[in-house]
Amino acid sequence: MSYSVYRINLPESPEAVVFVNGFVARNRAGFFWMWKQLLWIKNVTAKAQGCMQVKAGICSLNEVIVVSYWVC
Repeated sequence: MSYSVYRINLPESPEAVVFVNGFVARNRAGFFWMWKQLLWIKNVTAKAQGCMQVKAGICSLNEVIVVSYWVC
């Protein structure tokens, strides 16, 4: 199993960056881990330096999307 890591090329003075992260539980253990850790992930992201706002949305029981807004 492999996961991609994305790099973005930003202009010299970007005003804001938006990151969209998705979580998909592929089995029962992943399902319980996702729901147990989701609030923690949201809170830690919101407290990070430069993060302006975090929104989490439920797509289905086994899929969640987190959108975070960052300033440079």
